[in-house]
Amino acid sequence: MTTKRDSYFTITSQKLAPTNNWGISQTSTAKVDLTGQFVILPSTMTLTTHAVIGAIIGGATGDPYLAFSLGFGSHFLVDIIPHGDRELYEGHKTKTAQKRAVAFVIMDAITALIVVSLMFAYSPDHTLSFVLAMGIIGSVLPDFINGIYEAWEVQSLEWFNRFHFFFHNLISDRSGDVPLRYGLIGQLVVIVFLQRYF
Repeated sequence: MTTKRDSYFTITSQKLAPTNNWGISQTSTAKVDLTGQFVILPSTMTLTTHAVIGAIIGGATGDPYLAFSLGFGSHFLVDIIPHGDRELYEGHKTKTAQKRAVAFVIMDAITALIVVSLMFAYSPDHTLSFVLAMGIIGSVLPDFINGIYEAWEVQSLEWFNRFHFFFHNLISDRSGDVPLRYGLIGQLVVIVFLQRYF
């Protein structure tokens, strides 16, 4: 068993034979403890949350293809939970709060980059890093695809935009969105739950 600790997170990996094609034990586990990430930037965690969940999925599966696929699917399921960003999105769409929305996205992307960099810096092995990366890429890819549609109005991606926001607004259209601070608390609860039980 290998454990590395830092003030931001803990990664624990246990490797047992036999290994799969990726050199990762079929019975191995990887525990990614990133609760401390909220010390870095407590105000923008949407993209960061998807990235962390993708990493947790990657560590739990040990297979890059499965990590990518489950990470991609997890994005839509997690988006169902109201997370307080609808006001930012609608403000951006109506041009009333474009600067605030852009700042939110930039800070969130920077936070995600910092967290992911720390994860890889303290990862117990390089093969596991690749699996974590595939989970992260899968989990954030829907937002990037949707961003391409939003930025350049790519008509061939309109169906994806509708599909994405079907999940994103599934509850908030009926019950209303929550304040951003409650959304962040909800994201923290989801991360802690997944980290504890997966």
